[in-house]
Amino acid sequence: MTSKHPPIQLAEKLVASYSFDETTGFSTFTIPAGITDVEAMKSLNAFFREKLPTFSRDVVEGGDAEWKLSVSYEEPPKKFPDDFRKRDYSKPREVIIMVVVPGTEGKTRELQGEVLAQRGLVFADPRDIAVAVALHACKHAGASLCRHFAVRGSWHDMVQCNGRDGLVFETAYDDDEEDNHDVAASGTP
Repeated sequence: MTSKHPPIQLAEKLVASYSFDETTGFSTFTIPAGITDVEAMKSLNAFFREKLPTFSRDVVEGGDAEWKLSVSYEEPPKKFPDDFRKRDYSKPREVIIMVVVPGTEGKTRELQGEVLAQRGLVFADPRDIAVAVALHACKHAGASLCRHFAVRGSWHDMVQCNGRDGLVFETAYDDDEEDNHDVAASGTP
């Protein structure tokens, strides 16, 4: 699927749709019809490089290397392939997400799931996490939505990180790891 929008124009549309509610902690945005998650990420990388050149980097690891982004975000995880849900890109997608859900910090995946359920949330899709974190950085001069946490989404044994330099990347993580002090959960209604 190829966008009819040039990358910067698409990114501007995405950034314009993004809002963050400081009171609730929810981010909302809309990905237009016909746009894949990888196209959105690539356009945000182009936007970040052009509009925030002092960072001298992308906002989502992978740059314009579609294969890298595709392997990370469009292929089912090898260990838990049922975590992956194909998306219908033919319609616009409104995303509502809380990237760091309070009360989930430092807990196991099971306990985080309980906290999310109490709030009427489920683990967020990692593709939405990556786009939300990238959009926040693009709209707020590189600010990190993850703060200092790695965030756990719906894909098992994987977390989204926001590196010291603000780069969004995904990495393997053992859900049974005892030392979870720097891991929070991302949730969506």
